[in-house]
Amino acid sequence: MLQRSAEGLVAFGSFRLDRRTGELCRVDGERFSPVPLGRRALDVLGALIDGDGRLVTKQEIMDAAWPNLTVEDSNLTVQISGLRRALDGGAEPSCIQTVPGRGYRFALPVSAVTDEAAPQVASIGANCANTDAGERGVGPGGRRALLWGGGAFAAVVAGGAIARFGSPLWRSHASPARMSAAVLPFAVEGDDPLLARFAEAVTETLIADLPNPWSLGYFSPSLIPPRNIMLAAAARSSDPRVFGTTLNVRYVLSGVVRGNGGTVQANAEVTVAETGVLIWSRQYEDAREAALDDPTIMARWIRPDAVFAMIWDEAARSLRERPHGMDELDLMLQAKAWEKKMPDLERFERARFFYERVLELNPRAANALGALAEILLGQRHFTDVPAGGYRAIERLIERGEAVEPDAPDVMMGRALLLFATERWAEAAAAYERLLAQYPIANGPESMIAHCYERLGRAEESEVLLKRALRKLPRNSWFWKGFADCSLCMMLQGRFQEAIDWSLRSLAIDPETTGRPLARLHLTIASAQALLGHLEEAHRSTVEAARAWPYVTVRGFWTGTFGSDRFAQQISRILDGLRLAGLRDHAPEDEDFGIAPDSGLSAGEFGKTPLTIAGARTIGTAELTALHAKGPVSVIDVSAPGRSIPGATGLAGAGSGGTFQDNLQPRVETVVARLTSGDKTARVVAMGWNPEHQASANLARRLVAANYTRVLWYRGGQESWQAAGNPVENILPSDW
Repeated sequence: MLQRSAEGLVAFGSFRLDRRTGELCRVDGERFSPVPLGRRALDVLGALIDGDGRLVTKQEIMDAAWPNLTVEDSNLTVQISGLRRALDGGAEPSCIQTVPGRGYRFALPVSAVTDEAAPQVASIGANCANTDAGERGVGPGGRRALLWGGGAFAAVVAGGAIARFGSPLWRSHASPARMSAAVLPFAVEGDDPLLARFAEAVTETLIADLPNPWSLGYFSPSLIPPRNIMLAAAARSSDPRVFGTTLNVRYVLSGVVRGNGGTVQANAEVTVAETGVLIWSRQYEDAREAALDDPTIMARWIRPDAVFAMIWDEAARSLRERPHGMDELDLMLQAKAWEKKMPDLERFERARFFYERVLELNPRAANALGALAEILLGQRHFTDVPAGGYRAIERLIERGEAVEPDAPDVMMGRALLLFATERWAEAAAAYERLLAQYPIANGPESMIAHCYERLGRAEESEVLLKRALRKLPRNSWFWKGFADCSLCMMLQGRFQEAIDWSLRSLAIDPETTGRPLARLHLTIASAQALLGHLEEAHRSTVEAARAWPYVTVRGFWTGTFGSDRFAQQISRILDGLRLAGLRDHAPEDEDFGIAPDSGLSAGEFGKTPLTIAGARTIGTAELTALHAKGPVSVIDVSAPGRSIPGATGLAGAGSGGTFQDNLQPRVETVVARLTSGDKTARVVAMGWNPEHQASANLARRLVAANYTRVLWYRGGQESWQAAGNPVENILPSDW
């Protein structure tokens, strides 16, 4: 990508982009500050630039950034939001203009820059940094050739040696260690004593939190000087470079606090002490009363952003200094740098690569074991469950628990696995243990809240969700916290509040699209209907269908029920959707005019044909009769969720691709186990409904495996449930 128009250096606004390397810099006079972006974001930016000021449709951008892949529209929204933060810094109007329902337009003029006019850059390590710039902040996205070349990685692993930490790193005779950092007390503008106490509390919280294994201390608590030594150094100089050099640390976190009417602002920044180069800065703002009431909140907004900036800079530095001799810490830095980027499949693949390299060097690296489990669980949103299924992921976690059961990533991996397999009570307990061990963590409260909802404890969930919103740093996913609160209000029957929370979510991120947007409109529709506002509710269902055309009443909640109370609460929401005029389910025999195709379909959802070559389409009545006669092998690709009693849940088994891909033999192995290897045995392929292409794909894969009695239950879970047939919670199988 990024090569369809100008092939070299292009300029727009205060930025320059090298289209040959995909490296973006902000230009300030003679200073060139790198702007770390992932490959997807760069591809999206390239598509917008190629538009030459015209409207670029969403499909054009998707084709450029995700060629030959089918992904949710929300992936594009995430990348657009990230680009806006990088290019605009939150200012309005944005240089990326939204044309509602159609696409985007890049508003800045773009011009080519001759190589003679470009700054001189180092051949390996500079990512838009001048050769004399020293420690410029560089994200791993600027090193794609090094990061993703097989030969280079072989050299990295072969030349690696495990780092050992020695004497306290702030002593004068030791050189600054990787990830060593100190906090310079935050300054205060003006003479407000309340703000002075606030700044002091923010500083104290950051000093206390940085050595915590949940944050920077993850690498080694000895990398952070003791509090008294930091404060003594700060008394001698408030210059970050002098302060950091005195303490012999690599990074200095500093800031300024000011009052602004009814709000409190904190400008925080991270400086490389050796060079004085600023690698990160951001402004945070909170209501004055709330901020002064609990200063730790703003400190805990600042801390993760600052730590991530250090990780990204340190990862780039290790690539420059040790591209062919990375040790365990270097590889962990690379993995964490990729893990903390905006989620997409490439991010997961690269982080996974580095964690696996860490484990080659040190099979007992507990946090790498837990983090690899988290990555594999995250990948399931973009591709099928990895080979070995959830049991393989659990074995990684068990290995980590045997070494260091309280390691942050080990505890997170265990909790996330329990949540992914919908073991709600166990997951809640695991997240509660995690939060007790690491109270500074952002996120466990919302996960516990989700578990409580499934267990019928929505009132307790509400408290945790609101606490999580208060703690959560403002980012592109902040809208989801409001959406979660909206559902919680619906479960409690507080319908007007549910509408208000949904509208707040939409206002925070008007770029929300696809299924997430449809779900917000459906929540509003149900609440409006249950309040008696049927005309408004009907309009909301129309908006939901416009955002995602596959919406149905039964599709609003497809997961398991952790309690009878939760089942009753969801049933009330579904009643509201029926009152709003939403279709109950997709009819199993509806003809969409799709011609039969023996090839695999891309994408999980989409309208299906009536028949599949080599398989026989069956309806609910026939499957009900077969099920009543005795056991029949039913494979449901939409599990976990409620399904036919005795069904086998194989989430991901209906993915697209080819019949020669790695998924095909895995499917065949599971089916051979279910049928005892009998190719003439009846096998039923099913999914959610006739608009769920995954079930059709599974049937095609079974035919390709030479099963002669493949039955495709096109109606899926929706039709089975609509007929009043019995269901049970089906958890995903290991495969």
